[in-house]
Amino acid sequence: MRSGLTCAALLLVGGCAHPPPVPPAPIATRYAGVAATRQGWALPDTIPDTTARHVIMGEATGDDVPDLAFLITRGDSATIYFLPGAGHGLYGASVEVATTYQLGDDVLFFLDGTLAFGHRSSDDFIAWKWDRRHRRMKLIPEPKEH
Repeated sequence: MRSGLTCAALLLVGGCAHPPPVPPAPIATRYAGVAATRQGWALPDTIPDTTARHVIMGEATGDDVPDLAFLITRGDSATIYFLPGAGHGLYGASVEVATTYQLGDDVLFFLDGTLAFGHRSSDDFIAWKWDRRHRRMKLIPEPKEH
């Protein structure tokens, strides 16, 4: 009887364990992973650098390793993705940040550890900060619970 309880306890503990972290991969692999999940969506024709309009590099996780953000589009919608940098040209698993409408004058940028998306023709923009504990981008300011 005791061994049955031990096995049940081990199964319970094993079932509660966190999944293993996804190993870092090159950016081309990360792009391909996003494209495979979003059929019919397109990555804009830009290359990763600090001045590109739709693929940007900056520091958001506080580890002094450059991170990437990019958006893919379909019609007038855009989905923003964040890739935490792992160093040596490798990136962690992509994190879907938000889906928003896209106009011809949208901008995606990093500023002081914040990822932001906005429209040049208006004062409207949305911003996120990296949540280290949950490994995701968190909307700022946080929406108030009702």
